[in-house]
Amino acid sequence: MTIENSQPEDEGNYLCIVSRGTTASSQKNLYLRLYAVPYYLVPLRPQHVDLGSDLTWKCEASGYPYPTYSWYKDGKLIEIIPGEINVAGNTLTIFNLQLKHNGMYQCAAENYLGTSMSEAQLRVLEEIYGAVNGNITIQCRPEAAPAPTIEWYIGASLISSTDKFRRELNGDLIITGLGMADAGVYRCKVTNDLGSTESAGRLFVKGMSIIMHEQSSHTCTLELLLVS
Repeated sequence: MTIENSQPEDEGNYLCIVSRGTTASSQKNLYLRLYAVPYYLVPLRPQHVDLGSDLTWKCEASGYPYPTYSWYKDGKLIEIIPGEINVAGNTLTIFNLQLKHNGMYQCAAENYLGTSMSEAQLRVLEEIYGAVNGNITIQCRPEAAPAPTIEWYIGASLISSTDKFRRELNGDLIITGLGMADAGVYRCKVTNDLGSTESAGRLFVKGMSIIMHEQSSHTCTLELLLVS
């Protein structure tokens, strides 16, 4: 028997029966074990998490021999920091997320046949506050060469320039006449010929009973990675 292009589901018990004439036969049980470089059943997924919250991130790989795991941030091995970062096999936990935790994270699954990597980005959402009926300017000013294009999103929706939303040539987004419906996650996406990067923040709109101004204007800046 020949199994071509064997797959994980081919692993298991096989029974070989040899017959001699009409009555005599013999049989033997065989177990097929497939050795394989690790492959991901549950890869890393991008995470958008609020400032100050906790994150538990998991990846899951299969393969034989069964893989061991290690975690990296921006290509550097992550070490356990008591009270801040814990690594337990395929699980990474970060407590009290801060902007310094932004970056690209890699989960490496390894056995003696090789290593497989899964990668995703963690974005810690900055907190932005505005008042009902007020105005707010959210700054997005990357240092990039060649000169980038800048797009703004709320959630997954691209923001177009209107009387309410104004995109400035320097990359800023100005929102006027804030209402409760304007609260949400705002993303600045910067793209040039060399690639793209994003920064994001969560806008909270507070009622006049909390922020006591007839009209207020605020400016905040989203932290952005270099594209060059």
